[in-house]
Amino acid sequence: MVYFPSFRRGFISILVLLGIVEIFNNTYFTRELVLSTFKTVESRVFPTLRHLRSFWGTEDTQDDNYNLNFRYSVDRFLPVTRYITFPLYLISKKGGDRNVSFAEMAQIDDTDWKIPINPDVYLLYPQGLSLPEVVQKYRETGLVPEISDFTFYLQSPVNNPSLSVIHSSNLVCTAGNTNSYATMIIVKSALTNYAQRLRLRQVIRKQTAQINVTVAILFSLGLPSNGKVPPELVQEITQFDDILLANYTDTYMNLTLKTITNLRFVHRHCLHTSPSFVFLDDDHGINLTQLHEFFSKLSLSEVRRSIFGFINSKSPVLRTRKSKWFTEPEAFPFPKYPDYAAGPCYIIGAELIPKFSIAAAFTQFFPVEDMHPKFIWAARFCRRRPGFMFPDADMAFNEKHIPVVLASLPDNWRLAVCNSRNHWNSHTVNPSDSNGL
Repeated sequence: MVYFPSFRRGFISILVLLGIVEIFNNTYFTRELVLSTFKTVESRVFPTLRHLRSFWGTEDTQDDNYNLNFRYSVDRFLPVTRYITFPLYLISKKGGDRNVSFAEMAQIDDTDWKIPINPDVYLLYPQGLSLPEVVQKYRETGLVPEISDFTFYLQSPVNNPSLSVIHSSNLVCTAGNTNSYATMIIVKSALTNYAQRLRLRQVIRKQTAQINVTVAILFSLGLPSNGKVPPELVQEITQFDDILLANYTDTYMNLTLKTITNLRFVHRHCLHTSPSFVFLDDDHGINLTQLHEFFSKLSLSEVRRSIFGFINSKSPVLRTRKSKWFTEPEAFPFPKYPDYAAGPCYIIGAELIPKFSIAAAFTQFFPVEDMHPKFIWAARFCRRRPGFMFPDADMAFNEKHIPVVLASLPDNWRLAVCNSRNHWNSHTVNPSDSNGL
């Protein structure tokens, strides 16, 4: 064993430390930026020195049982903007001369928030990344950033549930002509709601015959708690071939998983088939005649790059623990939600589906499906204009003729498009009462 005197050991330690500093200096640098009102950090690295880790979903399995996992490679030094803190005086009535993090915002009482809420504050929602940048880089390279909380690196993305399709239709979204459907309807249904599904099939079939258009329909379902496919569902699949069945447990609290499943499935298999995709609850109806008339006034590009729906504005976050929509301040510290398209019926253009499918993986899981992921995407992708919201901050279109993203439809949206004439819009209304549709 070689022995070094203490002063030599200290000298060697200094040399090693200087060497490490030099390596890091040549490898990457971090600089702080102030963009708008945020404190952000942008990490950069020379392209020849990267730390990559791959995370791939398993390959498609036999028959029609295949996974919908988000597949990616992690690049620790991928340059993306991260939102860290926000000026306290811009959000608190009491003011303050410091910046606060997302976690610290939970300490601000709901009554102390300035109203209206500065929309930029929603960008800090975990993960505090610039989603347009993340989505663009992923689509170009397949790489995603690895997140650091300044003590250790965290695997990215934050919300990547393991989802797989147990059964999908042999007819819907198969190889075919581009835009072979006027629109495609994905219905969020429950296992026990056979009557609602049967009624919707009848209503939609009748309407498409009247307006002479082709519309696809899929009913999205999960599994019962025992993980076994019920015999009656097997019979329904055989008879109608319009079921999308995935591996999550079909419960109210898993509605967010249902939404993510729907987006991923459409992203991977259906984008070529339709310019727009309707996401509908099975206790709601849709007036395809009115929808067809509305879309006929827009260009195909506008439809493909838009979100349509009844826009909920300034909805309060519920803090009552007995409510099924109760949300802890630690999970979502803001007292109001940003504007979002209401969950029972909304329409997403085909060009936005990939963005939202990818962005969902970088948005903290939120059990209130009506809010997640739609309001997060609206808050972190869009900027409000009169009557419209844009997907990217750098888009500058003529507001009289623009590819709208989140369009506030007319006040009669619920009656004209998403409901029957008999107000089939209530969770208490039986679908059999909607003969006027």
